[in-house]
Amino acid sequence: MRIILIVWMIIVLSSCQSTSNTRDIVGKKIGVDYKLYESLSLCHSHLGFTVFQNTKEIYDIETDINELVTAGYMKGIKQANNLPIEVDSGIRWSNFLSYSSWDSSATLNNSGLEKLDNVSKKYDLDYLLIARDYEVFFKGEACNGAWFNTQNGSVRSFVPIYVALIFDAKSGEYVGTTFITNDNHKSAYDAVQDVSKLNEAEVRMLTDYSRDAATMAITSFFEVK
Repeated sequence: MRIILIVWMIIVLSSCQSTSNTRDIVGKKIGVDYKLYESLSLCHSHLGFTVFQNTKEIYDIETDINELVTAGYMKGIKQANNLPIEVDSGIRWSNFLSYSSWDSSATLNNSGLEKLDNVSKKYDLDYLLIARDYEVFFKGEACNGAWFNTQNGSVRSFVPIYVALIFDAKSGEYVGTTFITNDNHKSAYDAVQDVSKLNEAEVRMLTDYSRDAATMAITSFFEVK
């Protein structure tokens, strides 16, 4: 029984690893069709020493997140020695996506594959990058947007808006997700003076960082050193 369990765990870990990153993509045409249609905010939750010091603020994002993140991905794709192509398909890809409950890998349904084929031919693409369906992963959470969680004088976590899915534009196969762990984003809040309260400039700084997060995520995906 123990041997069976060990073999099963090895298979699971191998499966998860194979869907996380693709290494061998160089000199390819990669379309960027990053579009989120939700109303997004920057949400700051702070835990103080007592409940009376706990605060929660929600800041409207005035910057065009889609434009911001697209620019980040375009830059990163180029740094990874591929050709970035900005795509404006007008397709709400989230309507054609489903996700595995096992490893969160994404699948396009038949209608989505047909649309991908049309976009691929129009732009002559090898791969297509699209926004990961935001509401599926964060529905029911307190914040619909970027999260900045702090406690006393330190930052507990920062989650910018940037995560994308990559598909093979020829076969329609899911290649991977550009998610990177939160400890990669420490530089985003180094300049914050008082983590218990953000000023206007700091809100803008944390919002704009989504562009840098996209660049970092895609270069990490392609293992650019």
